[in-house]
Amino acid sequence: MGVPTPRHDMEILDQSYEGIFVIKLSHKITDYVMIIYSVYLPPEESDYGRNSVDFYAHLITNLYLYNDCDSLYICGDTNGRTGNLSDFVQDVDLIPPRSNVDKNINSHGKALNDFLLESKCCILNGRITPHLNDFTYLPGQGNSVVDYIICNQEALESCTECKAITMNDCIGSNNLESMITRQAIVPDHSLVLAKILYSYSEAFHSDIYPSQNPPQHNPHNPNKKI
Repeated sequence: MGVPTPRHDMEILDQSYEGIFVIKLSHKITDYVMIIYSVYLPPEESDYGRNSVDFYAHLITNLYLYNDCDSLYICGDTNGRTGNLSDFVQDVDLIPPRSNVDKNINSHGKALNDFLLESKCCILNGRITPHLNDFTYLPGQGNSVVDYIICNQEALESCTECKAITMNDCIGSNNLESMITRQAIVPDHSLVLAKILYSYSEAFHSDIYPSQNPPQHNPHNPNKKI
């Protein structure tokens, strides 16, 4: 069997700011464009983490540059604890509330929440499938939620699941206990996973379709997954 043909073209859009890496995924057949941000903001007590204002200023400027995309996702460790802060405007933004297992708030969390309100983005953790939510940083004491998957509000309806899996659970479910040694310790950050479904209106493949005009994506027609 041959190697499957990738469904998306990938392009690096930005890596000019330390801790922010941006890629663009373009579906080869439809015109669907997804922007993915991989982010890391060091802890606020760190010399490198003290300037969260510049970090989020660069991030939101970047979002404005690519606001014509169909969806965007921000994934990573912000070292921000948002507690019970609301990342949307009630009675204005029609999205479900979020449940957070971490009730504490720090300055990075406030900066993150301000960014979410300004950018019209929202956190997936604890919102889509709150029963699958968990702490994402487990150093042994003082567990917290600092790792997130975030999307623009318009993309929220395409997200069907978001869950946090601790490394101990991941190791146990995959029978990897024998790999843990003094040199290979268990990471203290959890995996945060999301399921995202998109659709297009026609079935096709460049080797199969006679048409040279690819069908346009239709987010309201759940016929096909991308």
